[in-house]
Amino acid sequence: AFLTKLNFAYGVSDNFQLEASIGWYSGRDFIDAEIEIEESGEIETESSVANPEGLTDLELRAKYRVYKGEYGYFSLISGVVFPVGNDNELLSEGETLEPSSQPGSGTFSVQGGLAYSRSLTPSLVLNASSLFTYRFERSDFKIGERFDNGLTLVYKVSEAPNVSLFAEVSHLYIGQDEEGGEDNVNSGGHTLFLTPGLRVNITDSIGFSVSPSFPVLQDLRGEQVEIDYRLQFQLFING
Repeated sequence: AFLTKLNFAYGVSDNFQLEASIGWYSGRDFIDAEIEIEESGEIETESSVANPEGLTDLELRAKYRVYKGEYGYFSLISGVVFPVGNDNELLSEGETLEPSSQPGSGTFSVQGGLAYSRSLTPSLVLNASSLFTYRFERSDFKIGERFDNGLTLVYKVSEAPNVSLFAEVSHLYIGQDEEGGEDNVNSGGHTLFLTPGLRVNITDSIGFSVSPSFPVLQDLRGEQVEIDYRLQFQLFING
């Protein structure tokens, strides 16, 4: 799967920032499989494939810094996710792909979270954040809630060029999907990632970062495909 995102951030004031994010999702070789055991004991299996692709939902967030002092910076985060993404991708048999596997969710979501940052030394910074996403039900289907938590250490290697190394431990929790009031037993769970990374500021306004993520713990409910790794590349342009 490939996800390309465009992010905008605007500082309204020293303590208040607005953010917007939208992307393009491209999945490859998605397989939907079902197994059914007849009363006679015979086993029947069905499978379909898909390559879901399209625009993702639009995320709008506000970040307000409520504390700035000797103990660091503390901020509150709130957001709304608008269902503008593609949510009508089909399996090869013609059935609509379930909402949790679509590029867009097809429903509104609300977000709330916290962020903290503190300089431990002139070259070492600690960042921590938590963000909870609640998705509303649509057409008798509800995608599980999502809870992202991260703790990052950033070490500045040099000033010119501005090069930093960082290491992050992040936890992702996804709740079970619900359809018709019943939980999908093959959805949801916990994943713990370890992410090393490199950030380079080429100029005062342009920079990039690259960071592979490796799951060190995956506790998924039921039968699900596990993650081998994730690779993220970011390009920064500051106005």
